[in-house]
Amino acid sequence: MKLTAGKNDRNPVCSPDEKWVYYWNLDQQQLWRAPLGGSGTAAIVPSSSVSRALPAGSSLTLSPDGKTLAYVVSTIPTPEDPYPIYKIALLDLSGTQPPRLLDADERISSGGLSFSPDGKSMTYPIRESGVDNLWIQPIDGIAGRQITSFTSEQILGFHWSPDGRSLGVLRGHVDADVVLIRESTPQT
Repeated sequence: MKLTAGKNDRNPVCSPDEKWVYYWNLDQQQLWRAPLGGSGTAAIVPSSSVSRALPAGSSLTLSPDGKTLAYVVSTIPTPEDPYPIYKIALLDLSGTQPPRLLDADERISSGGLSFSPDGKSMTYPIRESGVDNLWIQPIDGIAGRQITSFTSEQILGFHWSPDGRSLGVLRGHVDADVVLIRESTPQT
């Protein structure tokens, strides 16, 4: 059953109560939701915009209790401050307040974002010297810590097991070749 009508809707995540699907409408750079039953229309998630910031990546994650939606945003560069600052937006889905912002490490990569199984921390990959490792950062403001120690490749995705004891990680790399093409004149 078709749930959305956008042309560039991405990264859906379903609520634990199976009532909603949350997703990015990338054409509008907005967070939307649609009822899973198909008996309603999709709409922008209230209060999900962050002032002077844009979505950074398209990862979405719901807390285990389904009450908080998390996503990464970056500040809009200005001539005075040309470097974006990354934040994790924590949106209380039952309220009307803008998201609470948690500082994210500036090395955050695009390999995903997830609540820890207990809902007290965020997990995300950090890239150093072309290598991604997962870090866990408590949402109460305590400093994060590295939880993997890979020496190569990037993290393309990851997922906690339901009991929180295991972590599945999809890793890979990009190969690139350079080819020189010259235009030649036909020989007669």
